Amino acid sequence: PYTTLFRSPPVFLVCTHADQAYGDQDPASLAASIFGSLQGKLYSSHLFKSVFAVDNTKAGSKHECPEVKRLRREILSVAEELPHAKEDIPLKWLKFEKELRLRINEGIKWITFEDAKQIAFEKCHISDELEFTTLLNFLHDQRIVIHFCDTPSLNKMVVLDMQWLIDVFKKVITVEPYGVEGSHYRDLWLKVEKTGRLDEELLAHVWGALYQQREVFESLIQIMEKFSLMGEWPSSNDRKQYLVPSMLMSYPSEDVVGLVATSRLPSLYISFHSRQVPTSLFPRMVLQFYQWCSEEWPNSCQPQLYRNFARFLVLPKEGCSIILVCHSSFIEVVPH
Repeated sequence: PYTTLFRSPPVFLVCTHADQAYGDQDPASLAASIFGSLQGKLYSSHLFKSVFAVDNTKAGSKHECPEVKRLRREILSVAEELPHAKEDIPLKWLKFEKELRLRINEGIKWITFEDAKQIAFEKCHISDELEFTTLLNFLHDQRIVIHFCDTPSLNKMVVLDMQWLIDVFKKVITVEPYGVEGSHYRDLWLKVEKTGRLDEELLAHVWGALYQQREVFESLIQIMEKFSLMGEWPSSNDRKQYLVPSMLMSYPSEDVVGLVATSRLPSLYISFHSRQVPTSLFPRMVLQFYQWCSEEWPNSCQPQLYRNFARFLVLPKEGCSIILVCHSSFIEVVPH
C-alpha cells in the first residue's frame, strides 16, 4: 500500500497547460524532466510515483484530458490507503461539522467551548461528554477547527476560521509596523524591534476589540505561548509585557559578537539535513531558552537579545553565560 512505500503527506506533481508547452516541446517529456529534477531531494519520498501533464482547456468537455482522468483515479487510490479513509464517522459528527460551517458562512470566527457543546448536544444528538471531546479532537486533527484543552483558558475557545487566527497573530508577528498611528505607538513598536519586548498597551491597540474580550484575549495569548511565539516578560507596573524574539531587528555590536571567539570551551553546533535553519525556528528556540533559564536561574540577569543572537547570563557572579547564534545553515550554542 501507498503508506508503506511513501511518506505522508503524499504529493502529486501536476504540470498544467500541456496545450501550450514551453518552446513547443513535448509536454510529457518536459513534465518528466521536472519530475526527474526533484528526485534525490529530501522531500522526494513524498512524491507520487509519476507526474501528470494536463490540458486545462478540455475541462468539462466530452473529450476530457486523459491525464486528468488518470490523476483522478490515482488520487482516489491513494486516498483509500490513508489512515482515516477506512474509519467509520458517525452521521451526527458530520452534522456537527455542517452546523459549524453554517456559522463560518455567517462570518463567525470563533465560538466558546460551551456554545460548541450546546450545538452538539441540542442539534446533533450528542449527549456524551467523552464523545464530544473525541469529536473536537478529531476535527482539530483534521484542521477543521482549532481547539486546545491544555489549560482552562485554552479550553474555552473553539476557532472556526483558521485564517482569522493567522491574521490575528500577524498583527503581532510582522516585520512592518501594523496600525501604529501616532508617535506614542510608533515608539512602542520601535521598542519591540529593539528589545523584543511588546507592551500590552500596543497589543491592545493592534488587537482592538479583541483586547476588551478578556477571555478571548487570554486564550489567544496562550495559543501564541503554546507555539513559542511570545512569552510573558517581567514588568514593574500593571501593564504586562511580552517577549517576541521574532520581532527583534537590531544586531549586536562587534564587541558582543566578539565574545564567541573568546570562549574557552568548544561550541555545540545544531545542523539540519536541509543545510538551512528552518524559518522562525531560532526565535522560538530563544523564547524557550529564556523560559528555561528563568526557571533554572531565577536570579540571573536579563538576557541580551538581538536578531539571530542571544546571550543568557546564567551565572553573572561567576561570569558564566550561554550564547546562541543563528547562522544561515546551523545554530551555534556557545558556553562562555
